[in-house]
Amino acid sequence: MSEYKFVLNNTGHIHLPEIEDFLRSEDEEEIEDLTPLLKVASLWGQSKIGTLQARLEMLQTRSTNKSYELPNHRIMSLANEVFGFAGWSTSLSSLEVKEQVDHCQSSIPGDATEYNVTAWAKVLITLKDGTVLESSGKSNVQKFPDKGMAYRTAKMSAVTNAVKTGIMMLPVLAVENEEN
Repeated sequence: MSEYKFVLNNTGHIHLPEIEDFLRSEDEEEIEDLTPLLKVASLWGQSKIGTLQARLEMLQTRSTNKSYELPNHRIMSLANEVFGFAGWSTSLSSLEVKEQVDHCQSSIPGDATEYNVTAWAKVLITLKDGTVLESSGKSNVQKFPDKGMAYRTAKMSAVTNAVKTGIMMLPVLAVENEEN
């Protein structure tokens, strides 16, 4: 299969491959299987995911509050401890943002606009053994006075939530792979 490259020219436009590049010729006998999005983990990945699950359960049972949610930074540092700093990576596959502007009554001139932004992000989490998991996250920021700050906060929170959700879902992936 040939490589497809996305070229960014001087004007900032991305030139994508033509549709004909993706069409197969009639002389090809079999259609290649598409790689599944959730790839089966190796023994290294399964043992590390098991360690992650045990540590997550230990942290969750320490809390006396049943609705306790682990902070984002703790989950990310736990992933670094379990998989190693270079043992896992994330890549952003999509990011969608929706804005809502509210004009409210204010006695201060120029202070009458509030920005509400909702962002949805999808990330791919890849372990060094090739295990891949796609997860999604959502963020909703409300009543920000600055449009740029609202966008930045919503996007950053959506990506962080997607990564956190993915790390928390890795043990579920390991259980599903054991059952198959």
